[in-house]
Amino acid sequence: MSSDKKEYDVFKGLLSGKQVNTLDSGVLLDCVAARSLEALGNSLRVYVLHDPCDIRKPYASDMEDLGKVLSLQKEVISGYCRFNKVKLRCFFS
Repeated sequence: MSSDKKEYDVFKGLLSGKQVNTLDSGVLLDCVAARSLEALGNSLRVYVLHDPCDIRKPYASDMEDLGKVLSLQKEVISGYCRFNKVKLRCFFS
């Protein structure tokens, strides 16, 4: 079922219901940063589009990681803060 001990332990934890989080956010972010730098290459210009859009959940009270955001009427309501970004390389001058 598995090729090594680590994979076996992951499956064992998963099947027993005692699975622990095996992701390390620091390692994940370092990997994303490295891949982004590789993808940008030697670009002279890079554009980053930033969308600071909140996800509003005014009627929610018990959801995972639920925070507080502003409604369109500038009232504090339940929701999620999101900071989405897209990077673009410039192939022309």
